[in-house]
Amino acid sequence: MLVEPFVSFCACHNIVSEDDIPTLRYCIEKRLYSLLIYMPLILLGSLISNHLTTVSFLWAFSYLRRMTNGFHAKTPFLCFLGSFILFLFVLAFAMKEYPLWVILILTSVSAMIIWILAPYNHPSMNYSTDEISACKKSAKIRLIITFSIMMVFYLTSESRIVNGIFFGIILVAALLGIAYIIDRRRQHAYFRKEN
Repeated sequence: MLVEPFVSFCACHNIVSEDDIPTLRYCIEKRLYSLLIYMPLILLGSLISNHLTTVSFLWAFSYLRRMTNGFHAKTPFLCFLGSFILFLFVLAFAMKEYPLWVILILTSVSAMIIWILAPYNHPSMNYSTDEISACKKSAKIRLIITFSIMMVFYLTSESRIVNGIFFGIILVAALLGIAYIIDRRRQHAYFRKEN
């Protein structure tokens, strides 16, 4: 694959420390798979929904997810496949216009989940306490910015963009909640096994 030669080069030339090699590998794979997902998704999403909804959804999702983290698939391929299917499913729902009260309630619930739970410290990321604190602050700022942008587009009657951002926020909150639920179940199973 393309990743290993680059990672080996960085390791051989001491560009990254030995401890950071798994993180470098993960980050490069993540970027490559993001490109592989987003390019065809914008094309197919535009057919299912429309290009404004698709792009605004991907922007909101990516912008928030970068600081919140959340559920991750076990392998990059499963991430690619799962993300692609999930994004197309969400975009199919984003075709419909929703009343303001639905948008406000679901966005408020999603925002509370993100505000309280973000970021999820995924075992592959292994954030320090300072990094978690910085991500928590950044996630809150990004959430406020995203919500504000959504409301500006609502006031300008651009429902296609509102729906994309709306579903981006909901999906970030859902994946964040799922990560915590899975983590809690693992801890509970481990605790039961110990006793």
